[in-house]
Amino acid sequence: MKKLLCAAIALLSIYVLNAQKPKLEMGEFVKHKKSEKIRGILNINGDPFLLIDESRGLILDYTATFYPIENNINLGENIRQKNLNVEITDLPMQKCLFITSVINAAGKTIVFYAKREKNDVGIYQVEMDEDCQVIPRNAEEVMRVKISRVFKHLRFAVRQSPDKSKVLAVGMSAGTNKSSKYTFKVYSGNMKKVIWEKTIKTARTNEPGFKGSNPYSNTKEVNSILHNNFLINNEGRVFFLRDKENNSGKKHEIHFVSFDLNGEKMTEAELPFKGEYYVQYTFKLNHRGNANLIMFYSQDKAPAIEVANEWGQDINALLSVEYDGNKTNVVADYELTEDQQGEFYPSKFRKSKTDYRIGAYEVSKTIDLPNGEMAMLLEQSIKTVGTERPFSNTAHGFVCVAIFDSMFNIKSLTPIVATGSLWPSTYHCGANIFMHNGKLLLMYNDADRVMNYCFLDEEDPKPVAVGKKIKDAGARPAFMHIIYHKGSYLIPITRDKHEYAVCELKLE
Repeated sequence: MKKLLCAAIALLSIYVLNAQKPKLEMGEFVKHKKSEKIRGILNINGDPFLLIDESRGLILDYTATFYPIENNINLGENIRQKNLNVEITDLPMQKCLFITSVINAAGKTIVFYAKREKNDVGIYQVEMDEDCQVIPRNAEEVMRVKISRVFKHLRFAVRQSPDKSKVLAVGMSAGTNKSSKYTFKVYSGNMKKVIWEKTIKTARTNEPGFKGSNPYSNTKEVNSILHNNFLINNEGRVFFLRDKENNSGKKHEIHFVSFDLNGEKMTEAELPFKGEYYVQYTFKLNHRGNANLIMFYSQDKAPAIEVANEWGQDINALLSVEYDGNKTNVVADYELTEDQQGEFYPSKFRKSKTDYRIGAYEVSKTIDLPNGEMAMLLEQSIKTVGTERPFSNTAHGFVCVAIFDSMFNIKSLTPIVATGSLWPSTYHCGANIFMHNGKLLLMYNDADRVMNYCFLDEEDPKPVAVGKKIKDAGARPAFMHIIYHKGSYLIPITRDKHEYAVCELKLE
């Protein structure tokens, strides 16, 4: 009897141990000859679909392709829609529909798309069903904006409140060199009712900031943002960040703008910003529902030669300012020491301050932690080497996870070598962060291009390699498109010759 009991305990221990081991399953690859890149994973009526776009080629023919992700992680038969474009840098064709954003609203998948009509653009919203078709006759117009006759860029953004009870749509019409016209519309969470709308004129901004989290993935956290200039909180207060350069072309004059709950009263406050030059920022809501601007900037003057904010300048200071719609509160404003700047790099790449500087990177993602702290994923893309000349920098693809305390002091830095894209704004940074059962989870490719994960808030974080089969297949994970779905992480992967697949990672 004793032997049987010991054997049962041993078997149970083995079962529990195996149950706790991470398990990664990889689906079969699908070849899609004309595809360009992965755009995201959409949640349509509770089911995941992989979205990729087809290349333009010499003939401007756009096609969006959706692959249902089956329960066995294989990709089902593709669903294609011609003249549906998922690249919105410009609007070259009038016959094409250009997807701008996708959100989940009241259990429905709502697609916002733009239709060009000469120099006017109509913005529409329509529900997408399991057939993944955007049908114009079912769509409702959201607003109309004007685009430039020369640069046909669309400036339009959609933001949801954290509790998804309200939706903000904002667009900018091309204006003069002195002013721009903005249209704001606030909807109920199900997109059935317009709560208020307003059009204003404001001073011409340097960068309208209509970028945001990946618009082709409607499963992202609210605070997964890139250059986001527009926010709406649960109560319905709208925040707008306006940045205007003065005549010298260097010093930034940054203002907070806010609308009250009915859109009737607009308030504005100048940002107490001492620098002339900022590199990156993130604009997000804090736990009080107020706007919080976190900015990495330079206390030095801008260099004589400047191509863009990302080139040729130190990051040597951090600023955090809260705005409640009436007044500003500087939470933190301090200089980064040379030791802190060095910690942004993996140890084997750290050199003396004269040999490197923290240059361009993207604030790829932020996560509010349960204890009031904040984690920030930074994609470091440029290392300046011995010259101020533009485009003479070398890319190294570093990624750093910074954890800030409640007063935005740097509590810890975890630098790694990224082996994904080396350039910002591609959503293919070689890492991603998540909250998993109350812990901060980091996924990344190590120096050997094997996917690892580790929990950063453990006392002694131990990386676990789980992606050897992905590497052996000659594939690369699209880290910024990973989603959590029904207890597992779905990881899109791609390899040469336009082949795509999805992996499922279970950590419990």
